[in-house]
Amino acid sequence: MPFEKDKHFGHGRLKVHTDIYEGMPVLVVVGECDPHSVVALRAAFDYAVENKTTQLIVNIRAMDYIDASGYHALVDGRRRLEEFVGTMVVVDLCPPTERIIKLLELDALMTIVNTMNQAMLHIKRYPLRPAG
Repeated sequence: MPFEKDKHFGHGRLKVHTDIYEGMPVLVVVGECDPHSVVALRAAFDYAVENKTTQLIVNIRAMDYIDASGYHALVDGRRRLEEFVGTMVVVDLCPPTERIIKLLELDALMTIVNTMNQAMLHIKRYPLRPAG
């Protein structure tokens, strides 16, 4: 089954929905990501992995709060996508989230850009490598 637009995953104060931007799958994350609500983000990554999504943009601009469980979910989601030669770009960080990601050096583990257009350029510039 291909990645579809308008799938919704929600738990507590966190909502995630799927979108398509210029043909590219996107997870749009809204709200607060904590140990209770992180299940919505993990479920969205499960959906992307189960549908063999090879290129994914994760837009977290509307995420008001993220704790260690949320950062772990982002890193784990990237790892799971890369297991089958997928790639993930995180886009549109709010300033507090960006500061923490840089402080924890998670930007070394994930591709992070400022805009959707930059995400698209990155994906086009670094196409998927062949499996094997």
